[in-house]
Amino acid sequence: MNWGDKPIEIVCLKWERPPRCGLPAVCNYGSKHVNIMYRSLLRKMSKPFRFTCISDDFDGLDTGIRRLPIWDRALALGRCYNRMYCFTQECADYMRVERFVSIDLDCVIVSDPVPLFERTEPFVMNSYNGLNPDRDPDQFYNGSMFMMEAGCREQVWTSFDKEYSPKIIERKPKLCIGSDQAWIRLVLGKNEARWSNYDGVYEYRQVRGGLPENAKIVFFSGKRDPSTLQHTHQWIRENWQ
Repeated sequence: MNWGDKPIEIVCLKWERPPRCGLPAVCNYGSKHVNIMYRSLLRKMSKPFRFTCISDDFDGLDTGIRRLPIWDRALALGRCYNRMYCFTQECADYMRVERFVSIDLDCVIVSDPVPLFERTEPFVMNSYNGLNPDRDPDQFYNGSMFMMEAGCREQVWTSFDKEYSPKIIERKPKLCIGSDQAWIRLVLGKNEARWSNYDGVYEYRQVRGGLPENAKIVFFSGKRDPSTLQHTHQWIRENWQ
């Protein structure tokens, strides 16, 4: 499936972090991060798009951003489990999308990302980019970005049990890490389409020595964020604004 003559649907999620949410962070993700992503897309995108922020707080957002209240299906669990509701047809109907791209806020868009979104597979997800293949878990996917046709991998959510699934993930640290991305790996296996460095999608630790010529998006995992590293690299200062 492709977009045809419809705008590319891009969504980001932002919500208040509950106590002991289990995610490392160096900053609070607020309207600044959302606005910078939106403005970056306005500068870089070569095709029309619609940008939606799904959140519990819309204060300070640019006027061109569509706003939808965030659902509560697993907020109390912390981490990113609540995001997996995106995989359902019901949620797609709520967002009023047939196909969409979800992008984490801790990224820098450095060039036109449209070629990434022109892939036609029903589901594409970012690769997990470990730095030591001999010791890294067999995670395979990173939840920082995924694109899907509405409801095409609904089993990710329907198979999730709020009580037992997080415990299953905790018992498999050598296989997978994270929360939603770990569950996606366990449920979907290793055969889904992925974006990789070849496509221009990188993790910050991979580009500290210099930005590759084909770079389109750089994600900042763990205790890293463009807001804390913008004074370290010119390419962050030029693009994260």
